[in-house]
Amino acid sequence: MNKSLVFALVASSFFVASAAHSQWFSDNFDGGTSAGNWTAFSHNADVDVNYAYDYSTYPGGTNQFLIPSAPNSTGGTTVGMRVSVNNSLAARTAVNLFPTGFNFSGNYKLQFDMWMNYNGPAGGGTGSTEHAMFGINLGEALTWNTSAPANSVWFSVSGEGGSSATSTSLRDYNSFLGNTLQFGDAGGFAATGTNREDHSNAYYQALFPSPAHQTAGAPGKNWVTVEIEQVGSTTTWSMNDTIIATRAGTPFTSGNVMIGYMDQFAGIANPAADNFMVIDNVQVVPEPGSMIALAAGLGALAARRRRRSA
Repeated sequence: MNKSLVFALVASSFFVASAAHSQWFSDNFDGGTSAGNWTAFSHNADVDVNYAYDYSTYPGGTNQFLIPSAPNSTGGTTVGMRVSVNNSLAARTAVNLFPTGFNFSGNYKLQFDMWMNYNGPAGGGTGSTEHAMFGINLGEALTWNTSAPANSVWFSVSGEGGSSATSTSLRDYNSFLGNTLQFGDAGGFAATGTNREDHSNAYYQALFPSPAHQTAGAPGKNWVTVEIEQVGSTTTWSMNDTIIATRAGTPFTSGNVMIGYMDQFAGIANPAADNFMVIDNVQVVPEPGSMIALAAGLGALAARRRRRSA
């Protein structure tokens, strides 16, 4: 048997095995039909999701930036999913978005481009503090820091560093088990020193420097690539290829992926039209280590074949 055929057979076996327990997912929102790809859960009706938002039309203005094409877009396209909450009711709320009908397992990662917008200058304005949320291996139910299924490991981040460094319910960088906020080592944070979950920490200041990011240490008003990766029972959250938190030994290794947005403060942003999140180029793919393992296996198989032929 020649090596090309060996490679094809083993690779085929690998992908068939993968398909048996997982399906892979992608959405770049360019086709205008993405509403059918997502299932939404929200705390109340004061949420808005636009699945075909041309973010190049955002007018910018005082303290606001125009939004360029996302880093993983092809050909400079500018259509994504725009999410906003607490637009008119002055009440805390959240929305979760799940790819419809999927259950993922094995070693894989969720990756997407994220733009978090907020009203006001650096540090935000009136009512500016809102949080992006994301997680993997979740059941399809509303997940936020007020109420979350016990079997959920997920993360959130503020756009402008507006959360208190000592809050017991929600900080700038958050690692959750269910609806319980995990601090420091328990949350798996890579940042060290004091205020490990606050945008003022030197780790985040270096990752999101000003003026590239209007508020130093916070991801808002610029594109950020977010990844949530599972290898075995370890879940890792990264932004722009930098680890934010690593949760080892989690018992939850299958389920759906979630992207969400929440406002934990009752006040409405002023102007509310400047507070939103844009998501683009979502994909759920095999974790690269799986492909490395496949390549190693193929190399070993070819070596054995050569020895037998000799």
